[in-house]
Amino acid sequence: MKFLPFVALVLFMSSCGIQVSSNYNQSVNFNEFKTYNFLDEGIEKSSLDAITKQAVLSAIEADLATKGYTKTTTNPQILVNIFTKTQQELDIQNNYNYPNFYEPYGFDSGWGYTPYWNPEETTTVTTELEGKLYIDILNPSTKTLIWQGVGTGLVGGANTQAKVEKLVQQYVTSILANYPPGSKK
Repeated sequence: MKFLPFVALVLFMSSCGIQVSSNYNQSVNFNEFKTYNFLDEGIEKSSLDAITKQAVLSAIEADLATKGYTKTTTNPQILVNIFTKTQQELDIQNNYNYPNFYEPYGFDSGWGYTPYWNPEETTTVTTELEGKLYIDILNPSTKTLIWQGVGTGLVGGANTQAKVEKLVQQYVTSILANYPPGSKK
């Protein structure tokens, strides 16, 4: 049970693709911000294990540093928070099997008539775990959300810590590519 949050994130981060979206308060001038800190009470509530959480925070620090931000504990201009969510995705596929070329046209291999509207049908039901990583930017005085980026992907499997850290870096970089709003990508 101790490793369950870690396994959930490993599975979440191991997807083959990531969809990113972001939203922000358009009345905020993001060019004014150059210092940040993490929202400790928000980070502590995260369901991630300590090692993975640190990998996410380190990736955020590295990305923000490349954008000219400095981490400070004294009067930061923005606060950064993270959290994750997972949910089951149900996929139902109906497959129509036409055993030879002529059956869709109503002919069956010369041995009789098979109407094309009655093919063999199989239904496949699969479930996959979809995970989301949220990165929030907040106003430190009001603790209101001013920017949010979300990375969404299907669960896979990463079997080493090095692979997890690489995927964490990819997710964070993809999400923060949209921050600050209007910046060149």
